[in-house]
Amino acid sequence: MGFRLNYFQRVAPLFAVMLALSGCPSEWHLSIKSLDKEGNPTFCVSAAPGCSRPGVRLSVFDVLEVPPKGTEKPYRVVWAITPMSKEVTLKEVTYGVPASGYKEERGPERLRAGQVYQIGEYRFRLGYKEGNWTYELRPFDQMQAD
Repeated sequence: MGFRLNYFQRVAPLFAVMLALSGCPSEWHLSIKSLDKEGNPTFCVSAAPGCSRPGVRLSVFDVLEVPPKGTEKPYRVVWAITPMSKEVTLKEVTYGVPASGYKEERGPERLRAGQVYQIGEYRFRLGYKEGNWTYELRPFDQMQAD
């Protein structure tokens, strides 16, 4: 009597190889490196927290306006860029300025202080007080729109 693999045992290794070769990271992290004088953030997208690893391959980088809690308004794209090839990685990008190897799919809208925005699994909110821009960045489930 020979040893036979069940369907899952035969398919699982193939699925793992396909996932590894797909170019989509299983996890990526977002940080804000700085804000310019208009409040436009420079983001860092990395395979590890704190912008400490190389950039990642993304099929789209879009910034969504999060509607107020309790409303039926949909999320709205306020800026979007896509890679011009599958090999392009994204590490650092300033809002409104397409990164090298990326093209703009939706032109940028002006970001507003107090509004909550979402990128992937992260949300951020800008603040403006006494001539200085500030920001707050958290996982999406830890920040609600007012």
